[in-house]
Amino acid sequence: MNVLASIAPSIRDAPKRFQYEGIINWFPGHMTKATREIREKLKSVDSVLEIRDARVPFSSSNYNLEAMFSNKNRLIVFNKRDLADPTLEIPITEHFQRQSQQVVFLNGSDRTNKSGIGKLLPMLSKTLKKDLKRRDHMIMVLGMPNVGKSSIINAMKQRYLGGGRVVKVGALPGVTRHINGFRVDQGVSPAAFIIDSPGVLLPKFSREDNEKGLRLALSGAIKDSVVGEDLIAEYLLFVLNEKTRMEFAEIFNLKGDLTRIDVVLRGIANKIGAKRKDGALDELAAAKHFIDRFRKGQLGLITLDSLLDAPAPKTKENKKPKSDSHISSEEQE
Repeated sequence: MNVLASIAPSIRDAPKRFQYEGIINWFPGHMTKATREIREKLKSVDSVLEIRDARVPFSSSNYNLEAMFSNKNRLIVFNKRDLADPTLEIPITEHFQRQSQQVVFLNGSDRTNKSGIGKLLPMLSKTLKKDLKRRDHMIMVLGMPNVGKSSIINAMKQRYLGGGRVVKVGALPGVTRHINGFRVDQGVSPAAFIIDSPGVLLPKFSREDNEKGLRLALSGAIKDSVVGEDLIAEYLLFVLNEKTRMEFAEIFNLKGDLTRIDVVLRGIANKIGAKRKDGALDELAAAKHFIDRFRKGQLGLITLDSLLDAPAPKTKENKKPKSDSHISSEEQE
């Protein structure tokens, strides 16, 4: 009997909706400052290169910032395509094409994929309708934390300027905290000035948006300590069961009711030899390992959003839901 067949009953009994009524809120001081700086800089920007995480193509859109650049020429880049479900690329592309919005999927950290990086500036220039009058094409790179903006910037610098890294790249959200820029005048027409910006989240997620917040936390856009690795791991298990992606059961040689997070974490802790000082299985270390394996794509190529998560067309009647705080971080960074 294969692993999937042996755990089929527990999959059928898995919950259809993740039960969590809290609210995730992480908007430290540097994001408040960055939002003001971005708003000011956007006044002189011609185009926006919006970077999103391909695993959360809709959840990683910041609608607060989007309102600031809705009148700008824009290209949406779905980064980290190597970690997402490739079968969803065409449906997602078609969705945006119906809205006359150009998009591209790529992996910014793959330095061998120079053709993917090389088409970004030409695509933006092609759709720019204004006359630049011999000045530089001003382009701002925007996105939430940890979507890979720095990787895209570094790849562009390497392609056009032949240099190494220009901005620090890290696995933690919030690495880039200041607005930086560089000029590209070789291999593109017109010349472009690329402006990087810090990653900025929504100030608050409403109760209606709490699963969006969990998806972002699972993707790494929100600090693990804000949400808690135990909750993120529990949500990851829910997603894997919901999508019937049971590769993890075979990877960790798990048995029993795999809809229960305690069963799964004890099994993972036993597999990796994670124990506390008192000799008990370390479920927190197991949770961190579980999350890390997902983020590296080692539990399968999984997209957390579906087309059902695409926002409805904006109308004057649309109103933002009220929100309050449950899980929060008021730290000023």
